[in-house]
Amino acid sequence: MAAWLAVEMVLRDDPQAELKPEYKRVQAAKIVHRMASGTHKRWEREKPHPLHHGLPPIKEVEEKLWYPKSRGRVLRHIGGDLEEAVELLVDHRLEEIREFKKQRNEKGAYASSPYPKGIVARHH
Repeated sequence: MAAWLAVEMVLRDDPQAELKPEYKRVQAAKIVHRMASGTHKRWEREKPHPLHHGLPPIKEVEEKLWYPKSRGRVLRHIGGDLEEAVELLVDHRLEEIREFKKQRNEKGAYASSPYPKGIVARHH
């Protein structure tokens, strides 16, 4: 839902927006596809201390993130499903959501979070 609402709001604020329904579907689907896909690997290695062999080893962390290309008909299908799921919310509440976002942006700092305490959107 958040992906679709983000695309809707960005396009409504863009004076030269691409307004074809397919464009919105594909843009929202790209966001969801990236969030739901990918391979994430993390390796931790210990290397001997370079200055002195009596010192504790140095921990080295390497991370690799791979994301498949998001393209093709699958994006149109995902986007169509998103549009259908969020359609009523957009029709009846999008302006209220835009106003809330505008007020939060004017404050400059976010005292409130859209997530309950202790929950974050994404761990890195």
